[in-house]
Amino acid sequence: MITTSWDDGHPLDIKLSEYLIKHGIHGTFYTPRTSDRATLSAKEVWELSAQFEIGAHTLGHVDLLSVGQQRQVEEIANSKKWVEDVTSKPCTMFCPPLGRFNRAIVDMVRDAGYLGMRTVEFISIASPRLMSGVYVLPTSLQLCNHNALIYVKNSAKRWSLPNLLNYAQFKIGRTLSEAVGALINTIQKRGGCLHLWGHSWEIEEQGLWETLDQALGVMGSCGVRSVSNSGVCELNDARQ
Repeated sequence: MITTSWDDGHPLDIKLSEYLIKHGIHGTFYTPRTSDRATLSAKEVWELSAQFEIGAHTLGHVDLLSVGQQRQVEEIANSKKWVEDVTSKPCTMFCPPLGRFNRAIVDMVRDAGYLGMRTVEFISIASPRLMSGVYVLPTSLQLCNHNALIYVKNSAKRWSLPNLLNYAQFKIGRTLSEAVGALINTIQKRGGCLHLWGHSWEIEEQGLWETLDQALGVMGSCGVRSVSNSGVCELNDARQ
């Protein structure tokens, strides 16, 4: 499978969605109600939900590890309710801002009724793993310019030798679209999921719209099934 996800609910998500539509790629937009940056209006979120999945990203783009337990519960549960109220659709996916969470937060995500939670584990093509009754999704590639140290630290933090090997094999010396193509070839042979993610505001700041277009072009033409983040969880659940 291939999937994409996009964080922070910035107004440029509307522009980003047009690229996804152009290439026939599904995506999940993790959208807070407010943030330090500009965010989509409720009407824009509703309009985006007509074609894409909207996931919860706390109400105020809060670093959950920096606040108390009661605030954590409120941000996780109430952001789900806010998305459902705005879109009139179930909200089954959650993404903790900055990728910061612990086991207790996973338990809160489960208790709030989510199916899955997306992380910022880099350079993985593994299927989501079940943790405390919640499917935890890794990611493969971020649409952002990172140096090698970021990837090494991300893999080391999770004690993940496979991710580090994936970085060495598929990312070093390749453009993003080349890395996408190499990973797609691998999942076609071995199974797994390619997960591209990012932030529309970051794409704008780094001038990466053409890079996005090229990467989505490779994904759209590869013949691999494209699904939302919840679709990855649901298909994984059906195989259990």
